Amino acid sequence: MTQNVDIPKLHDAMGTRSLMIHTFSRCVLCCAEEVDLEEVLAARLVPFLMDHYQEILQWISAQEFDEQKVSTSQAAIAELLENIIKNRWLPLKEKRKIIKNFQKEFPLIYQTRFPTIESEAALFGDKPTIKQPMLILRKPKFHSLRY
Repeated sequence: MTQNVDIPKLHDAMGTRSLMIHTFSRCVLCCAEEVDLEEVLAARLVPFLMDHYQEILQWISAQEFDEQKVSTSQAAIAELLENIIKNRWLPLKEKRKIIKNFQKEFPLIYQTRFPTIESEAALFGDKPTIKQPMLILRKPKFHSLRY
């Protein structure tokens, strides 16, 4: 900005750069209360943004944006699955229900985390449950009501 000779002088006593820093620091930092604005921070942050705006505002193509959006979203969803798996306070029954719903909604991410049935079984420690027989085949002993 200071190298641009086409910018007219905006203030007689203050340079254009200083005037911009002084004028726009409150807008850039967006403080609701003026008390919250730290002048020292503003005096350092706004010039930094002015000097490095080209690196900060790098333009990317629409395709790159979509790729970043998808990869970032998928990473966040995968992290959510890991947090559900690692949550010790969530009851096992509830955890199974949530993970089954997750499997329906995000099958590709689920498949990445659990590539085999064994990997899923290792999480829950699935063991075949042996159910009690429905009928007892032993005849009950009847005692006479009379002695």
